[in-house]
Amino acid sequence: MKNNADERMTDIVIGEAIMQLVNAGEEISWRAVTEALQHQMQDEQDSERVTAMRCAIAKVTRELRSRAVSSGFQLDRPAAGQLLH
Repeated sequence: MKNNADERMTDIVIGEAIMQLVNAGEEISWRAVTEALQHQMQDEQDSERVTAMRCAIAKVTRELRSRAVSSGFQLDRPAAGQLLH
């Protein structure tokens, strides 16, 4: 049961980060959500919410990597225009 509550809290903090971006008129992206979560985590005092934010950051990062791999994009390699010759 606790795992379900943890998942729910993780989804809640992701939703809060997205709503913060929407309310600020910011672009919604994986990176923006991750950065919003990191920023929120700095000021958070509730240990359960901090844990949920860490899990949320990991979840968003996994999703980003999963989508990058499925599209053939490699996150660890620089783009062709960034390579030094």
